[in-house]
Amino acid sequence: QTQMIKKRIAKSYVYIMLFMTLVISILLFGQLIDEVIGTIGLIASVLIVVYQLSCENDITMGSFILELNNSFTGNERIQAVYNKLKVYGDLSEEEKRHLITEADRPNLDEYLVFFETISVLQKRGVIEMDILDEMFGYRFFIAMNNPLVQEIEILKTGLEPYEALTELYVIWRKHKIKKSGASNIPGELESSFHEVLKIERASTITSV
Repeated sequence: QTQMIKKRIAKSYVYIMLFMTLVISILLFGQLIDEVIGTIGLIASVLIVVYQLSCENDITMGSFILELNNSFTGNERIQAVYNKLKVYGDLSEEEKRHLITEADRPNLDEYLVFFETISVLQKRGVIEMDILDEMFGYRFFIAMNNPLVQEIEILKTGLEPYEALTELYVIWRKHKIKKSGASNIPGELESSFHEVLKIERASTITSV
Protein backbone atom coordinates (compact mmCIF):
# COMPACT_ATOMS: atom_id res chain seq x y z
CA GLN A 1 0.00 0.00 0.00
CA THR A 2 2.86 2.36 0.84
CA GLN A 3 4.52 1.71 -2.53
CA MET A 4 1.23 2.40 -4.32
CA ILE A 5 0.88 5.72 -2.50
CA LYS A 6 4.41 6.71 -3.45
CA LYS A 7 3.83 5.85 -7.12
CA ARG A 8 0.66 7.91 -7.16
CA ILE A 9 2.41 10.84 -5.56
CA ALA A 10 5.30 10.66 -8.01
CA LYS A 11 2.83 10.80 -10.90
CA SER A 12 0.89 13.63 -9.32
CA TYR A 13 4.08 15.70 -9.10
CA VAL A 14 4.14 16.05 -12.88
CA TYR A 15 0.48 17.01 -13.06
CA ILE A 16 0.80 19.56 -10.28
CA MET A 17 3.74 21.16 -12.10
CA LEU A 18 1.52 21.59 -15.16
CA PHE A 19 -1.28 22.89 -12.98
CA MET A 20 1.03 25.38 -11.29
CA THR A 21 2.09 26.73 -14.66
CA LEU A 22 -1.55 27.23 -15.63
CA VAL A 23 -2.43 28.99 -12.38
CA ILE A 24 0.58 31.29 -12.60
CA SER A 25 -0.29 32.21 -16.17
CA ILE A 26 -3.79 33.20 -15.08
CA LEU A 27 -2.60 35.12 -12.06
CA LEU A 28 0.00 37.08 -13.98
CA PHE A 29 -2.79 38.79 -15.87
CA GLY A 30 -4.83 39.64 -12.81
CA GLN A 31 -2.59 40.37 -9.82
CA LEU A 32 0.27 42.53 -8.70
CA ILE A 33 3.73 40.99 -8.65
CA ASP A 34 3.90 40.60 -4.86
CA GLU A 35 0.54 38.83 -4.86
CA VAL A 36 1.70 36.47 -7.60
CA ILE A 37 4.86 35.68 -5.67
CA GLY A 38 2.79 34.86 -2.58
CA THR A 39 0.59 32.47 -4.53
CA ILE A 40 3.59 30.84 -6.20
CA GLY A 41 5.10 30.33 -2.75
CA LEU A 42 1.97 28.53 -1.56
CA ILE A 43 1.91 26.15 -4.52
CA ALA A 44 5.66 25.60 -4.28
CA SER A 45 5.37 24.58 -0.61
CA VAL A 46 2.81 21.91 -1.52
CA LEU A 47 4.98 20.73 -4.42
CA ILE A 48 7.95 20.33 -2.12
CA VAL A 49 5.90 18.09 0.16
CA VAL A 50 4.80 15.97 -2.80
CA TYR A 51 8.35 15.68 -4.12
CA GLN A 52 9.66 14.62 -0.71
CA LEU A 53 7.00 11.94 -0.51
CA SER A 54 8.11 10.53 -3.84
CA CYS A 55 11.76 10.37 -2.75
CA GLU A 56 11.86 9.50 0.94
CA ASN A 57 10.91 6.00 1.99
CA ASP A 58 10.14 6.78 5.62
CA ILE A 59 7.53 9.48 5.07
CA THR A 60 4.02 8.25 5.71
CA MET A 61 0.68 9.50 4.46
CA GLY A 62 0.11 10.90 7.94
CA SER A 63 3.18 13.10 7.54
CA PHE A 64 1.94 14.23 4.15
CA ILE A 65 -1.43 15.31 5.54
CA LEU A 66 0.32 17.07 8.42
CA GLU A 67 2.50 19.02 6.02
CA LEU A 68 -0.52 20.00 3.94
CA ASN A 69 -2.20 21.21 7.10
CA ASN A 70 0.91 23.21 7.98
CA SER A 71 0.82 24.81 4.53
CA PHE A 72 -2.68 26.00 5.36
CA THR A 73 -2.17 27.09 8.96
CA GLY A 74 1.24 28.63 8.34
CA ASN A 75 0.10 30.95 5.55
CA GLU A 76 -0.80 34.40 6.90
CA ARG A 77 -3.00 35.33 3.94
CA ILE A 78 -4.98 32.12 4.16
CA GLN A 79 -5.40 32.54 7.90
CA ALA A 80 -6.60 36.11 7.46
CA VAL A 81 -9.47 34.82 5.32
CA TYR A 82 -10.12 31.76 7.48
CA ASN A 83 -10.45 33.84 10.65
CA LYS A 84 -13.11 35.97 8.97
CA LEU A 85 -15.00 33.01 7.55
CA LYS A 86 -15.14 31.28 10.94
CA VAL A 87 -17.02 34.16 12.58
CA TYR A 88 -19.32 34.94 9.65
CA GLY A 89 -22.26 32.96 11.00
CA ASP A 90 -22.14 34.74 14.37
CA LEU A 91 -22.45 38.25 12.94
CA SER A 92 -25.45 40.46 12.29
CA GLU A 93 -26.55 41.00 8.69
CA GLU A 94 -24.98 44.46 8.73
CA GLU A 95 -21.66 43.13 10.05
CA LYS A 96 -21.65 40.33 7.49
CA ARG A 97 -21.88 42.78 4.60
CA HIS A 98 -18.62 44.44 5.60
CA LEU A 99 -16.69 41.38 6.75
CA ILE A 100 -15.06 40.58 3.39
CA THR A 101 -14.41 43.31 0.84
CA GLU A 102 -12.55 43.93 -2.42
CA ALA A 103 -9.41 44.52 -0.37
CA ASP A 104 -9.51 40.85 0.65
CA ARG A 105 -9.40 39.52 -2.92
CA PRO A 106 -5.65 38.74 -2.97
CA ASN A 107 -6.07 36.72 0.24
CA LEU A 108 -9.20 35.03 -1.10
CA ASP A 109 -7.28 34.12 -4.22
CA GLU A 110 -4.62 32.40 -2.16
CA TYR A 111 -7.19 30.57 -0.05
CA LEU A 112 -8.92 29.18 -3.12
CA VAL A 113 -5.68 28.34 -4.94
CA PHE A 114 -4.75 26.14 -1.97
CA PHE A 115 -7.87 24.07 -2.59
CA GLU A 116 -7.28 24.02 -6.34
CA THR A 117 -3.98 22.33 -5.55
CA ILE A 118 -5.81 19.94 -3.22
CA SER A 119 -8.19 19.15 -6.10
CA VAL A 120 -5.29 17.87 -8.21
CA LEU A 121 -4.11 15.60 -5.40
CA GLN A 122 -7.63 14.27 -4.92
CA LYS A 123 -8.17 13.73 -8.63
CA ARG A 124 -4.95 11.71 -8.92
CA GLY A 125 -5.95 9.53 -5.95
CA VAL A 126 -3.18 10.78 -3.67
CA ILE A 127 -5.63 11.67 -0.88
CA GLU A 128 -8.71 9.66 0.02
CA MET A 129 -11.88 11.70 0.27
CA ASP A 130 -12.59 10.60 3.85
CA ILE A 131 -9.20 11.90 5.02
CA LEU A 132 -9.55 15.06 2.98
CA ASP A 133 -13.00 15.71 4.40
CA GLU A 134 -11.90 15.17 7.98
CA MET A 135 -8.96 17.56 7.68
CA PHE A 136 -10.22 20.24 5.32
CA GLY A 137 -13.99 19.84 4.87
CA TYR A 138 -15.02 22.65 7.19
CA ARG A 139 -12.39 25.02 5.80
CA PHE A 140 -13.44 24.28 2.23
CA PHE A 141 -17.21 24.60 2.56
CA ILE A 142 -17.29 27.73 4.73
CA ALA A 143 -15.54 29.43 1.82
CA MET A 144 -17.42 27.91 -1.10
CA ASN A 145 -20.82 28.43 0.57
CA ASN A 146 -20.08 31.97 1.68
CA PRO A 147 -22.06 34.55 -0.34
CA LEU A 148 -19.31 37.18 -0.07
CA VAL A 149 -16.66 34.79 -1.40
CA GLN A 150 -19.03 33.85 -4.22
CA GLU A 151 -19.81 37.47 -5.11
CA ILE A 152 -16.43 39.15 -4.60
CA GLU A 153 -14.12 36.48 -5.99
CA ILE A 154 -15.58 33.41 -7.70
CA LEU A 155 -18.38 34.99 -9.74
CA LYS A 156 -16.47 38.18 -10.41
CA THR A 157 -13.52 36.20 -11.75
CA GLY A 158 -15.80 33.76 -13.55
CA LEU A 159 -16.28 30.02 -13.14
CA GLU A 160 -13.92 29.03 -15.94
CA PRO A 161 -10.66 29.84 -14.09
CA TYR A 162 -12.06 27.94 -11.10
CA GLU A 163 -13.04 24.83 -13.04
CA ALA A 164 -10.88 22.53 -10.89
CA LEU A 165 -12.36 24.06 -7.76
CA THR A 166 -15.97 23.64 -8.90
CA GLU A 167 -15.28 20.03 -9.90
CA LEU A 168 -13.86 19.37 -6.44
CA TYR A 169 -16.91 21.04 -4.87
CA VAL A 170 -19.34 18.81 -6.77
CA ILE A 171 -17.44 15.61 -5.87
CA TRP A 172 -16.94 16.64 -2.25
CA ARG A 173 -20.56 17.72 -1.77
CA LYS A 174 -21.85 14.38 -3.08
CA HIS A 175 -19.47 12.59 -0.71
CA LYS A 176 -20.71 14.56 2.31
CA ILE A 177 -24.39 14.15 1.41
CA LYS A 178 -23.94 10.40 1.06
CA LYS A 179 -22.04 10.24 4.33
CA SER A 180 -24.02 12.55 6.61
CA GLY A 181 -26.61 14.56 4.67
CA ALA A 182 -26.70 18.06 3.22
CA SER A 183 -27.64 19.65 6.55
CA ASN A 184 -24.16 18.84 7.88
CA ILE A 185 -22.38 20.78 5.13
CA PRO A 186 -21.22 24.17 6.50
CA GLY A 187 -23.19 27.00 4.89
CA GLU A 188 -25.28 24.65 2.72
CA LEU A 189 -28.64 25.88 3.99
CA GLU A 190 -27.73 29.58 3.98
CA SER A 191 -25.90 30.14 0.69
CA SER A 192 -25.21 26.89 -1.13
CA PHE A 193 -22.68 27.18 -3.93
CA HIS A 194 -24.59 24.29 -5.49
CA GLU A 195 -27.48 26.66 -6.21
CA VAL A 196 -25.08 29.28 -7.59
CA LEU A 197 -23.61 26.69 -9.95
CA LYS A 198 -27.07 25.70 -11.23
CA ILE A 199 -27.98 29.32 -11.95
CA GLU A 200 -24.66 30.13 -13.63
CA ARG A 201 -24.68 27.01 -15.79
CA ALA A 202 -28.29 27.58 -16.80
CA SER A 203 -27.41 31.15 -17.73
CA THR A 204 -24.50 29.96 -19.84
CA ILE A 205 -26.66 27.47 -21.73
CA THR A 206 -29.35 30.11 -22.35
CA SER A 207 -26.85 32.62 -23.71
CA VAL A 208 -25.34 30.17 -26.21
